Amino acid sequence: MLFNLSNKVAVITGAGSGIGRAIAIQFAQQGAQVCLLDLNHKAIDSVAKEILATNHSAKAYLCNVSIQAEVIQTMNQIASEFSKIDILVNR
Repeated sequence: MLFNLSNKVAVITGAGSGIGRAIAIQFAQQGAQVCLLDLNHKAIDSVAKEILATNHSAKAYLCNVSIQAEVIQTMNQIASEFSKIDILVNR
């Protein structure tokens, strides 16, 4: 284990591909509950399934981070589901 993120909730934007995807997978492997945000619902569902298949925690959220109202709604939803947000990676 590179670092320990057990009991941490991580929100990662752009998690459907590229660097965001890689960060999400790495954080999940380190024990974080990862919340995947992206515009591409199919892509984040795929990443969530990939993470879940390795017995780690992930949940996908469709969110356009360029629309403030969507960000507020999504972050409020995550905070209510997980009671906290420890890490935000806005890529």
